[in-house]
Amino acid sequence: MPSRPMRITIPQSQKAALQVLLGYGSEKLQALRSALASLEPELWPGSSIPRLATALDASSAEAEEVLYLLLGLSTFREQAAVDSGELAESLATAMKDEPAEFRGDIDEVSRFLEEALRGGDALEVTAKALTVLQDNERYFMQARILTDLRPVFRADAQTPAAHVIVHNLKLSYRSGFNLEQRDFFIALDHKGLDTLTVVLERAKSKDAALEKLSEKLDIPVLKVRE
Repeated sequence: MPSRPMRITIPQSQKAALQVLLGYGSEKLQALRSALASLEPELWPGSSIPRLATALDASSAEAEEVLYLLLGLSTFREQAAVDSGELAESLATAMKDEPAEFRGDIDEVSRFLEEALRGGDALEVTAKALTVLQDNERYFMQARILTDLRPVFRADAQTPAAHVIVHNLKLSYRSGFNLEQRDFFIALDHKGLDTLTVVLERAKSKDAALEKLSEKLDIPVLKVRE
C-alpha cells in the first residue's frame, strides 16, 4: 500500500505567506523559481529580498514573507528527514483541510514547493547555515552598557568621600524552543572592561584567521550582513 502523507498543522504565522503563493499564477511561480535558483547562500538573507521583489514585481515585505516561508519549510524538511515531495503533499493536504483559509490552485503550489524544496541550492544552504549558527542553548542578539557614577559616603553621610564607576552590561539573547528573547545583566569595573576588550579582540583575530583559511580552501564563509 502507498504510504500516507504525514499529518502536519500549518502554523498561523505561515498561513498568510502560503496564501500569497496561492495567489500567484503559473508565470509568477516560474519567476519565483528562477529567482531562487539565481540566489547565493547568505545569513539573514537581506540582499536576496530586493532581488525577489524585483522578480515578482512585489513589495519587499511580500518578498520577505515568501522567502522566510521557504527557508522555514526547508529547515523543517531537513529536521523531519522527509523529501520535498512528501512535505509538499502533506502541505497540500493540510491546506485542503482548511478551505476557508486557503483559496487558489493548491496542487500547482504543491508542485512548486516540491521542486523549490528539493535541495542543492542557495535556499537549502542558507536554511542549514541558520540552523547551524543558532544551534546553541543561547544565541546572542544585542548588547548595551549603562554606566553609573556611584558615590561613596563617609559615616556622616553629608558629602561623598569618593566615587566608583560601575558599568552594567546588558546581554540580550534568544533561548528555548520558541527562541524567546531574554536579558542577562552583569556589572563590570574598569578592569572588567579591559578584560572583555582583550577577549573580544582575540576572538576577532580568530575570526579573521579562520576566514582566511576558508578562502584558501575555496569555501565561502557566510556572515551576517550589516
